[in-house]
Amino acid sequence: MGLSIIIGVLPESVFNLLAFSSQRNFYERIGIKYIRKFVQNGDAVNSLNSTKATVIKGKKYFRTYTKTIAMYERYHWICLTFFLLTTLYCFVSGHIKFGILILIANILYNFCPILLQQYNKIRLKKLLND
Repeated sequence: MGLSIIIGVLPESVFNLLAFSSQRNFYERIGIKYIRKFVQNGDAVNSLNSTKATVIKGKKYFRTYTKTIAMYERYHWICLTFFLLTTLYCFVSGHIKFGILILIANILYNFCPILLQQYNKIRLKKLLND
């Protein structure tokens, strides 16, 4: 748990180093647009919701949303670390089935959102520079 908390207080530059790529097409090749359909505020949820999806207008909102993305990414790194260590504990203590279940859930609930947040940061950075 302590290591997870330490991950949470690392500077933003460390999370930038942890990015899998700085290229938008890398994320698109691994299917991030498909993943985006099923996340909490994704395409599928927005299509069912009677209210409009959040529209970002102006650089002020871009910067605010960039901070939100960074917060989400940090949160998922904390959870990913915690549950990877939990998975390791399960494997070491002989609870292989629980370890596998936790690992699968960790990939779905933490690793995929990290990829999505990294992709969104790249997209927003490009829009801010245009």
